[in-house]
Amino acid sequence: MKKYNGVLESCVVQKYIADPLLLTDRCKFDLRLYVLVTSWRPLVMYLHTAGLTRLATESYSLSELGDTSKHLTNYSINKKNEEYVQNDDAADDDDHEPAKNSE
Repeated sequence: MKKYNGVLESCVVQKYIADPLLLTDRCKFDLRLYVLVTSWRPLVMYLHTAGLTRLATESYSLSELGDTSKHLTNYSINKKNEEYVQNDDAADDDDHEPAKNSE
């Protein structure tokens, strides 16, 4: 990883899970949580209040590894599936604004 003025550049950390946790309808999902780490020692982190959940369109199965709608949660893949349902409930989906805090 490259350093800029002695500081590591930003990076994405992820891990593929071979035996995934599934929703009750056996669909895969992923959670996107946004965390800012400002210090490692002591560890100081900030978790953003808005996150993202993505769902696979089809029920997970190891029998059809080529069926991406069972294994991937990417919007660009699942929107082409006839079972895909657009989320119309989230008011801020179009403008990508963070959710408003109710405090």
